[in-house]
Amino acid sequence: MMLKRKCSTKGFTLVELMVVLVVLTVLVSILIPSFTGYVVEARKKRCLVEAEKVKDSVELYLLDRYPNGDVDTMTVLEEVSEHTLGSPESPLTEYLLIKCSKDAYIQNLTLSTDGTAVRELIYVVDGYQVELLNGQQKVKKVR
Repeated sequence: MMLKRKCSTKGFTLVELMVVLVVLTVLVSILIPSFTGYVVEARKKRCLVEAEKVKDSVELYLLDRYPNGDVDTMTVLEEVSEHTLGSPESPLTEYLLIKCSKDAYIQNLTLSTDGTAVRELIYVVDGYQVELLNGQQKVKKVR
């Protein structure tokens, strides 16, 4: 007595499953590099926005602490860079409009001639150095 195999058309063959896996692997390998590029650009943009807010906070600090504008850049730089931004010891903490990233600090600062505005700010945050120079903005990796 010969047994007949029952042919079933339900399900997928191993070859079909392997083809689908190969196609998915190729698609993922194409998408991941472009996705990481978006992540890096978003991180740079966040650092830039944070630097702009820190600049605004320094200007608020200047207006409150030195209303007559009789201040020099080195004094302010020493005051604001002595402690990590956002720490309770930092004089800028009460003026910060945002929560700064951990270990963020002001590397350099230049004030306007009247001492009421920031002309140049170099801010380091999350491995990026953000330069705000006379309306121009530069973000570069420092690690």
